Amino acid sequence: MVMQQDDLKNRIIEMSGRSKVFDKIGRYIMEQEQKILFMTAEQVARQADVSQGSVTRFCNELGFAGYSDYIRHLQESQVRDVSPTAPERLRFMENLDEGTIKIISSEHDNLDQLYQVVQTKEYHEMVSAIAGAEKMILLSARISETLLEYVGYILNKIRDDVTIVRAESSRWNTLPLDNPEGTLILTVVFPRYPNILIKKLRELKQSGFSIMAFTDSPLSPVLPLTDNSIIVPLTKASIFDVYSTPVLLFNILLKDVASEVPNLELRLQRMEKMDVRNQVYYQAGRKSEYEAGKELADECD
Repeated sequence: MVMQQDDLKNRIIEMSGRSKVFDKIGRYIMEQEQKILFMTAEQVARQADVSQGSVTRFCNELGFAGYSDYIRHLQESQVRDVSPTAPERLRFMENLDEGTIKIISSEHDNLDQLYQVVQTKEYHEMVSAIAGAEKMILLSARISETLLEYVGYILNKIRDDVTIVRAESSRWNTLPLDNPEGTLILTVVFPRYPNILIKKLRELKQSGFSIMAFTDSPLSPVLPLTDNSIIVPLTKASIFDVYSTPVLLFNILLKDVASEVPNLELRLQRMEKMDVRNQVYYQAGRKSEYEAGKELADECD
């Protein structure tokens, strides 16, 4: 559902005049709009001194599928404002005994949405692009950048010529000088969207690079800069955004990429052979498995 914030506030005011119960709910969510991002429907009901069912009905009357749908709308609308900082989130979460339940419940809902994500045309186009690109460069910044190690590690096992370029490195500064032909830029851009990353992506787009992104909202500032983007639901009910849903999506996507990479089995066999020869993994108490690995390496010769 798409509703402008001013329209939503007017709708809440109108709804609040319908009954004493709706007035309590409307007043509470208008006064505590930031705080309820980290609350369950039960917690809102308790604070507003109404039933949980009344909170659900209020959200239904607003035009949402339920309380969770309403909260998701509020989270996405923050893109037009300023997302809560970590200190603000910590303050909002004080004395909320059920905060952990809220985080797990929200993450459960996000994981349920992944099946729809992997059915989209954008998803399948990204899989093919990653499998077929001549060269790949992974970009991000700040906390979103922490996800690149996972993606880059697996991609380098699957295919050639994958590089992570870190913000403000010498390579970062010279990227626009590269030949964009055959190069795919893959970026992860989650709130709070780093200006250094948005500016670099804008510069790369102007230089003619193909850019694909993982982000969290159809209002994300990265969307106009990309050839293709996948919207990943995030849980924002903790001090910092929860990234378990994106990590699972990355794993599924890279599995699907692997299925489109030619001669992957041979590549993995060669990699296993190198690992065995270099004794990469700890083998204490697993002699038989280690010997099996050596036999596999010999078979690859």
